Amino acid sequence: MERDIVAMSQRERQRFHLLEMAIGGKITSKDAGKRMGVSYRHAKRLKKKLVTEGAKGLVHGNRGRPSPKALSSELAERILKLSQSTYTNFNDTHFTEKLTEREGITVSRDTVRRLRRASGIAAKWPFIQWLYALTMISGELAPTSRLPKYRFLTEVSKSIYF
Repeated sequence: MERDIVAMSQRERQRFHLLEMAIGGKITSKDAGKRMGVSYRHAKRLKKKLVTEGAKGLVHGNRGRPSPKALSSELAERILKLSQSTYTNFNDTHFTEKLTEREGITVSRDTVRRLRRASGIAAKWPFIQWLYALTMISGELAPTSRLPKYRFLTEVSKSIYF
């Protein structure tokens, strides 16, 4: 007799045990349904599946299959190549917009972000780039220094309880 190995979660093992008890007559299908947290009708359906298909009948049918929403590896590689060649200085949002406009690739910004971070491409920060360019033009601050925070956080208060 050939036996297959079926990977089951703890919940599925508990269902299997309860349904085996129901099949053996130790408990009723109604009691098995209550213990599993499902209706009597669903417990009957599960019991029927266990009898006809065995333990595989209790496991979800999509287990082990790739997601239909998953991005193909070819498309992911193409996005990363474009990110590293044509659109090097673009941040995630701008890059996503240009992928849609120019390349005809429609993906979410989060997908682009996940791909770029996984491949080691750091985030592009437009404000920091702008600040760096401003300090280089004005020559007022060294390129590596940061603006003092107190310049931006000053507040005038007319309260006498200052």
